Amino acid sequence: MRWENGPTTAVAKGVIDEHGEVNVDANLNNFVVAELGRWIPALAQVKGTANAYILASGPVESPLLEASLDATLFEQGAGSAGISRTQDPRLHLNLIPIRVQEGSLTLQGDFRFRSFQGEIEGELPFHYPFDIDKDQPVKGHLTINRRPLVELEELLPLLDIERTEGVVYGSFALSGTRDDLRWEGKFDVEGSSLAVDGVQTALSDVGMRVVTTQNEAKLTVTANGSLGGSVEAEVVGILEDIDWSKSDAFSQVLSLPLSGSMNVKGFEAAEDWGAKGAAQMKVDGEVQVLGTLKTPLFRTDQPISLTQIVARAPDEFEPAGEPAEGAVVPRFDLTFRVAESDRPASLKISNGSFGLTGTGQLTGDLVSPELVANLRVAEGLIRLPNARIAIEEGGDLRVLHTGRGQLESETRVDIDLEGRTSLTALRFGGLVQRYEVRLQMRGNLLDPNQQLITASADPPDISQQRILQLLGQADLIEGLGANVIGGLDWNKQVLGIAGFALPSIVDPLTERLAGEFGLEYLSFEYSAFEGPTVSAAKWLGKGLMLQYRRQLTDPVDGPIRYDLRLTYRPRWQKGFWQNVFLSLGMDEVTPYKFAIEYGRRF
Repeated sequence: MRWENGPTTAVAKGVIDEHGEVNVDANLNNFVVAELGRWIPALAQVKGTANAYILASGPVESPLLEASLDATLFEQGAGSAGISRTQDPRLHLNLIPIRVQEGSLTLQGDFRFRSFQGEIEGELPFHYPFDIDKDQPVKGHLTINRRPLVELEELLPLLDIERTEGVVYGSFALSGTRDDLRWEGKFDVEGSSLAVDGVQTALSDVGMRVVTTQNEAKLTVTANGSLGGSVEAEVVGILEDIDWSKSDAFSQVLSLPLSGSMNVKGFEAAEDWGAKGAAQMKVDGEVQVLGTLKTPLFRTDQPISLTQIVARAPDEFEPAGEPAEGAVVPRFDLTFRVAESDRPASLKISNGSFGLTGTGQLTGDLVSPELVANLRVAEGLIRLPNARIAIEEGGDLRVLHTGRGQLESETRVDIDLEGRTSLTALRFGGLVQRYEVRLQMRGNLLDPNQQLITASADPPDISQQRILQLLGQADLIEGLGANVIGGLDWNKQVLGIAGFALPSIVDPLTERLAGEFGLEYLSFEYSAFEGPTVSAAKWLGKGLMLQYRRQLTDPVDGPIRYDLRLTYRPRWQKGFWQNVFLSLGMDEVTPYKFAIEYGRRF
C-alpha cells in the first residue's frame, strides 16, 4: 500500500489475517506534525515534520509494535524577526525503540534543542485496542545533560562568554495515573562567574534553580557580587490554570501570575562608560516581584538604599535610543534613597563636583520609564577659569526623565543652588579690588535657555553683568585689547592667557592633593592683578567651613594678601535664621573681622 498527500508519503507491506496474525512493516516520511492539531489542538501551530518506521507482528488483536521516530519541529514564532539566522530553533527528536504490546507502551530516545541535549524515556499502561488503564501508573522522565554556560550564547545573546564560567542541567519527571497526572522538574544553573556583555560588574558563586510542578514554578537565585555583597531571590508562578492542550498555551504561560521578592545586601557595583560617565555604589534593599510573566512588576515597600556613591556625569547627554519591545516588558514602582547625611553621594561633572543626598522614584515600564530624583546639595564646587564657586549646603537638584525614545522623551535637571566665590577686578580710579560674590543659579541645567543666574558682590560697587563677565572670562578678549586703563602690552596679554589656562592644567594635581588631605577643594589661580594665588577649604560639619586664600608672590603695592575665615550657616530649616550666614576671620589688613550676612531668594 502506498499513500501520498503533498510531501507526505506512507508505504506499508505485509500480511494481515483478520483471524490470525499480522506481519507488516511500514514507513512514514515527511509527515506534517500540524495535521495532528485536529485531535491535539496544542500541535496545530507547531511547524515541522516527522519520519517513522513501524514493524507489527503477532496476534491481530494485540500485536507487538516496534517503531522509531525521527522528528524535526520548530518552536512557535520561528522564522520571525526576533530569531537570529545563527540560531537553530528546531527541536530534534529521535525515539528508538518505541515498543507497544498488551499492557505497556515504552519508549526511549534523545533530543536536541538549540544548545540543550538530553534523554527521554517513558512508560504507559496501554491496552488494546486503544486504552490507557486509569488505575496503573504512568511514568516519564526527561534529562537535560550538563552543558557549559557559554554554549548558551545563542539562547542568551547578552551573555559575556569571556567572563562567564559554569554549567546548566536539569530533569523533568511525569508520574501518577491517567486521570491524575503529576509532573515536576528542576533546572539548575551553577556558575563560578556570570557576566553580561557591556556590564563590568559580574556575579560570582551563582546558584539558580527552577522547580516546577503541575501547580507552580518556583525560581530561586543566590549569588555574590564580583566586588562584594549578595543577591537572593525567590519568585513563584502559578501554573494550575493553564490548559496545555490548547493552542494558546504559550500565551497562557505569559499571563501566569507571579509572587516573590529579591533581597540585595551590600551589593557593590562599579561601571565606567568612558565619555558617557561612570558610577560606583553599594545597594541594599528588598524588591517585591508581582504582576505576570509578560508584565512583571518590581515594587518596593521601603526605599532601596544607595550608598557610597561616586559618579561622573557624561561629557554630553545623548538622546535615548528607540526602546526595544519584547515578549516580556517589566514594569517598575521603585523608590530609592540616595546616600546618607553623614556621607553624601559624590557626583563629578566636567567642571566641578557635588555632594548629594535625597530620594527618588522609578515608575513606568522598560519601554517608557519615568524617573524622578529630588536631591539636596550637602556640598559642592564649580571650577571656572579664574574662580572656584563653593556651593552652599541646602541647594536643590531635581532630575526628571519621562517618555519614550528620542522624539517623545524629556530629560530635565532642574537646579536651585546658591554659591560663593571671590574675584579680583579693577574698580573706578584704577584700584584693584577683591570682591566676595554670592551667586544664585536656577533652571534646567540641560537647557541654556531655561537657566537664570543672579549675582551680588561685597563691596556692592560692581554690577551683576560685570560679575558674570568676569566669572565667565568674557572679558578675556576685551582685556587683550586696550580697554583696560593704560592698555595692555604683549606681556600682559600673555599673563591674561596664563590666568585662563594654568588653573586647568594644575587641576588634576590639586584635586588629588585635596583628596589626600581631606579638603573640599584646593585650587591654584593666576591673575594680572594678584599674580599666583592658592585657595583651600575644609568642611568641618554642622554648617562650619574653614576657608583660606593667599598670594604666592610679593605684590608691588603692599603686603602679601591673604584671607582666613570660618563661616557658619545655622542649621535651622525654617524662619529668619535659615537665610543667615556668619563669618569670623582675618586678613593682611584687619587682625580680625566678623560679618553677619542675610540673603533671600526671590
